[in-house]
Amino acid sequence: MREKIPNDGSGNAERFLKKFQREFKVIFSQKKISTERKDRLWQNIDQEINQPFISKSNYLPLGLAASLSFLLVFFTYQFLISQSDQMEALAARADMSSVTETQLILSEDETLLLENDDSDIDYSKKGEINIDRKAKAAASSEYNTLIVPYGKKSRLTLEDGTKVWVNSGSKLIYPVSFNDKERKLFVEGEAFFEVAKDEKRPFTVQSKNMDLRVLGTAFNISSYPDESTVSAVLVSGSVEIHTDKKAIFKGKGHMLKPNDRAVFGPATGEVKIKPVDTEYYVAWKDGYIKLRNTNLKTISKRLEKFYNVKIELVDPSINEETFTGKLDLKQDLEEVLDILTATTSLKYSKNERRYLLMK
Repeated sequence: MREKIPNDGSGNAERFLKKFQREFKVIFSQKKISTERKDRLWQNIDQEINQPFISKSNYLPLGLAASLSFLLVFFTYQFLISQSDQMEALAARADMSSVTETQLILSEDETLLLENDDSDIDYSKKGEINIDRKAKAAASSEYNTLIVPYGKKSRLTLEDGTKVWVNSGSKLIYPVSFNDKERKLFVEGEAFFEVAKDEKRPFTVQSKNMDLRVLGTAFNISSYPDESTVSAVLVSGSVEIHTDKKAIFKGKGHMLKPNDRAVFGPATGEVKIKPVDTEYYVAWKDGYIKLRNTNLKTISKRLEKFYNVKIELVDPSINEETFTGKLDLKQDLEEVLDILTATTSLKYSKNERRYLLMK
């Protein structure tokens, strides 16, 4: 692709633009692009942009120069979007409806089943994968997919040292190895991140309706497909969130400070940010949930995800009864329900994996 912009005033600049466009289309049509080729692409773009738009006799027409600049921006944007779409497509193809064990999808032909309720996955810089402290496999494709069904949790250490706690009912799609310019992955569901600091490679967590861009920090994102909002809670560091994911020029996003919580409603397009006690939103990664005047409808929804059961509130008036305290998720569900019913004057009955709460 290495080629100078013609400056002889002969009309070859227009032909160069067409060739430049064709080569970008060839690159974008490929499902996998090596890190080396990506680096060469960005180097070439940078060199082409810095070539002066000058012919022997005069400057190239302003419209032509503007067209070249627009094409460079447009195709670069399409390249970035194609990477994002690829991860989102992998998430869409990863069916969770019938999954009962945590799955680590290494390639189309290789999927590992993790039997533990709380699994631990560690990627080394050599490309080896250790599962629950035992060497299990070698990374075999550009992206891996982690599926954590309801009733399970998982901890993941990426090759750059970033630690991720993945909650029940969640998917994480991530590169086996990050490139030299950025670190980017996709989450559906809920995850807590402790990002390894690297000022040269920003870290971006993408979800369907919100992107978070950081350098090194700790935060939680919740983006379940069955919930009407997406939220992010910042524990330390700084985070910039973007909700207009399809815009070419995203502009300045919303900056979060430590202890801020941002809630985005895709239906309204509104972002609300307020200070919170982060323990109420991130304690799940340590095996408990902290509640303060939280209604039973909200509590039951969370317990359904943690324990992979159905909890039905028989009387609608029960929905707004509240509970304050801590629930230990390491206990059996019935022990947790005993605590809830003892403090709310309720009782429960069980039918297989379905629990009924009633007065």
